[in-house]
Amino acid sequence: MKIFFVKADLIGSKLIRWATGQCCSHVAIVSDTFETVYHSYGKGMERQTTKEFYKKYTIMHTISVYLSAKEENELLEHLAIHTENVGYDYTAFLYFAWRVFLNKIFKIQYPKVNKWENKEKFLCTEALYAFIESYALVTGSVVLIKNAPIAMLTPHDLYLEIKDSF
Repeated sequence: MKIFFVKADLIGSKLIRWATGQCCSHVAIVSDTFETVYHSYGKGMERQTTKEFYKKYTIMHTISVYLSAKEENELLEHLAIHTENVGYDYTAFLYFAWRVFLNKIFKIQYPKVNKWENKEKFLCTEALYAFIESYALVTGSVVLIKNAPIAMLTPHDLYLEIKDSF
């Protein structure tokens, strides 16, 4: 399995990268075994083929997650159960965008907590957190994120937090 930190040639992706000054705007979980990508985007948690995903996104960073076939299958089952029908957290995204704007224009630091976060919905970074929880349950390994909660972390900042953890 892999975790991709990506960018797209879409207005939202371009705005996120401009405002944050970072190279990526989105994060996704990839199963090469099943040629499937899991990510929170638009309507919420979404599964799509890697072929579809590669048409739209450019990979900026990759983290390889080494699992046995049995562990990968268990992890994906757990992830599917806990993320199925989970919507996209638009209010959290609006708050995040507002704080990114304040940081870009006035250099006001990001708060640690996203005040408009809905625990029943996901940003793409929160979908990755669900993956990390599933990973911990399946493997017994813990991935520490110093700057949790992650609803105020950019995809690139999250990459920097976990890049050496798997």
